[in-house]
Amino acid sequence: MSESDGSTSPRRNLLVAAGSASFAAPQRELSRSSLCARPYGVSSVPTLVVDGRYMTGAGMAGSQEKTLQVVDFLIEKMRKERKLKK
Repeated sequence: MSESDGSTSPRRNLLVAAGSASFAAPQRELSRSSLCARPYGVSSVPTLVVDGRYMTGAGMAGSQEKTLQVVDFLIEKMRKERKLKK
């Protein structure tokens, strides 16, 4: 049996399997990400959640640059709150 007679070679089977595996991993990761994002009501990307309590993104903040400023503010807020609890 050869590839020229229409049959598949072990090498071709290996390449197909490798391609399937490399496609399956990102699909699993997307599914996992969707499950994690669902409770937060994430409807666009990028969306950032800080300390499981605050969610923001470019749509809410107005731009990607402002999103990073909001996230920096929220992180600092969480740090101060945690210091007060100690």
